[in-house]
Amino acid sequence: MNKAAKRYLDEVSSLMGCNENNNNGCLEELSGLIEEYCSERPDASVEDLYREFGNPSDYTEAFCDRKKRTKTLMKERRKVWILILICAAIAIALILAILISYVIIRYSGIGRIELSEIIVSMPVPPLK
Repeated sequence: MNKAAKRYLDEVSSLMGCNENNNNGCLEELSGLIEEYCSERPDASVEDLYREFGNPSDYTEAFCDRKKRTKTLMKERRKVWILILICAAIAIALILAILISYVIIRYSGIGRIELSEIIVSMPVPPLK
């Protein structure tokens, strides 16, 4: 990487608040693109990099916007998954309640009559 590329990355890094110890991957993508660009044009100047990749403040602003959108999208996805889990838990609880109610009604004697338990007493007429 030439001096111009290093200078451009340092400008972007300082605007983003990234440092070497706490990079968090904020410059890896840009660094790779700049290295590829500089390998094709070893004599590239800072102005060439500005023309190709934009002003460092513009890049930083776009990066921050993309990062905010990503965080918002992740929050929305998390909300959807939580809602799905809640609905699934409610459905399972409802199915279990119905099953338990069925078992209680079926096996507790409520709602059924055994024919073997019915005794009919009718007077029997005398035989002639």
